[in-house]
Amino acid sequence: MTKERQAPTLRSSCGLLAGSWEDDVASFLGIPYAEPPTGELRWAPPVPAAGWDGTRTATERGPIAPQPPSRLEAVMGPMRAPAISEDCLNLNAWTPAPGSAERLPTLVFIHGGGYMSGSGSAAWHDGRALAARGPAVVVTINYRLGALGYLYLPPELSGGETVANAGLLDQRLALEWVRENAAALGGDPGNVTVFGQSGGAHSVLGLTATDGEAPFSRAIFESAPLGMAAADRGTAAATAATFLRAARAAGLGELRELPPKRLLEAHRETMMASLAFGAVVPPFQLVADGEVLEREPVAAAMAGSADRIELMLGFTREDASPFFCADDATWELGAGELTARLAKDRGAPAAARFDAYLERSAVPPAAALAEMVSDEMMIAPAVRLAEARASRGVGSHLFRFSWAPEATRGRLGACHTIELPFVFGNPADWQGAPMLGEAGPGEIGDLSAIVQDAWLAFAGNGDPGSRGLGEWPAYAAGEATTMDLDREPALIDDPAAGRRDLWL
Repeated sequence: MTKERQAPTLRSSCGLLAGSWEDDVASFLGIPYAEPPTGELRWAPPVPAAGWDGTRTATERGPIAPQPPSRLEAVMGPMRAPAISEDCLNLNAWTPAPGSAERLPTLVFIHGGGYMSGSGSAAWHDGRALAARGPAVVVTINYRLGALGYLYLPPELSGGETVANAGLLDQRLALEWVRENAAALGGDPGNVTVFGQSGGAHSVLGLTATDGEAPFSRAIFESAPLGMAAADRGTAAATAATFLRAARAAGLGELRELPPKRLLEAHRETMMASLAFGAVVPPFQLVADGEVLEREPVAAAMAGSADRIELMLGFTREDASPFFCADDATWELGAGELTARLAKDRGAPAAARFDAYLERSAVPPAAALAEMVSDEMMIAPAVRLAEARASRGVGSHLFRFSWAPEATRGRLGACHTIELPFVFGNPADWQGAPMLGEAGPGEIGDLSAIVQDAWLAFAGNGDPGSRGLGEWPAYAAGEATTMDLDREPALIDDPAAGRRDLWL
């Protein structure tokens, strides 16, 4: 008779936790890192979680932030995650060496979702396989989203201090928890790598621009929308005015009295009022408020604010395709209709640029629009940031994720989020995702091993090619060397070739 394995324990900064084993990886799930942001703490900076007596069971993922349905369900499939609750400031940790003196690399994932949706507790982001392959400590976090996380209220509407960037402050507090508890997990508090996707990657850049030193030394940006500047105070105040009208509230005090469902309805009304065809900027996001964010993060990074961080950044080949190619109604629009809608919502310059893409692309009009927005939001800004860092002698490693199933080539292709199953190494948790087509576990698994090794190598020593990919030089000024992650990974030169003059 096999003796049952004893549950792993973690002596955290808040108290003792009892987790569970799966194979040789211990998981500690649903760990609160802050007090529930409800009542008077709604829209307040997060308050560190109080300790507890005895042993807290940590075997179930915690609730996720209130949110509308994801805009990307058409490509990712439905999100499987726990209950939704304002009491959502929790995180999950996986480690093969709890309580040891291993000092493993520690990776913290900040999920995407355009600051409106997503979760660190989704099955999609299970960190067990990545932790096992490391070996490494892997942490995923939940933070406030939408209006609850990114509403901006000046003092005259908040009754005192400015309200801004609550979700970003959540992320910073979660990272402080990781630094305090990494050693207990078997990790190295001096070697923390933050990896984020989409809005999560944009958040990482925001963390480098907050007051005080960000508690990480390396960062991986996956499809960071660096073409999206943080909102200025005027824009954010206008959004707040729209939200207050939708919520039928006069200020912070009344907003704190409303149920979450009413706030989500007001969020939805605000989002509908802000929509512009051909743009993917959410109404609630980072705000350059002058206090939490003293400077606009993208501009600050271009000027060197993130130069102390070792950086690996990239994008998918057809990054923006889900926003224009997944919906049949948009896919079937002709070039003239798309141009007219762009001119109406974004002005003549955007329409003229789209015409240039139509002239250079041998793809359907909606796919050409996706190419344009991919370049505008993700690809060209990533290259610009790498070039700016290189001009100061600071290295960055660039990648492009190009794998796509045969069934989606020509439409979705290597779309936004498609790298995530490969990074986490958990294709079973993505069963039925339209973006993966009919690709089998074997095909996904082969490339997943390569991608995971690149992420782990970078987290370990800053060289993403050192676990099998081989030479992967840092970006040098004028030499856009990029690792193309496809069925046969290879170095390529200048992924923006042919369209560079339109953006750079």
